[in-house]
Amino acid sequence: MSATETHDGMAPGLDDQLAEDASGQLRDSLLDELFLAANHLETVLADGCERDEAEMLRKLLGAVRVAETVVSDAWRAFHG
Repeated sequence: MSATETHDGMAPGLDDQLAEDASGQLRDSLLDELFLAANHLETVLADGCERDEAEMLRKLLGAVRVAETVVSDAWRAFHG
C-alpha cells in the first residue's frame, strides 16, 4: 500500500504519511511550516492588537505548538 492509497480507498491520513516518511522529509517540511506560523503569530502578538484578537491568536499559537509536538511524537513513534 502506497502513501496515496489506503485499504478502504480513502486518502491516507497524516499518520499513514508519517509512517512512510522514513527520511523525515515530510516531518521536516511540516515542522518548518509550523515554525513559520508560530513566528508570525508571535510577531503579530508582540506588535500589539486588540484584547479579543490577542486572545484568539494566543489560542491559535498554542494549537500550532501542540501540532509541532504531535508531528514530532508521531514520527518518532514510527521511526524511533
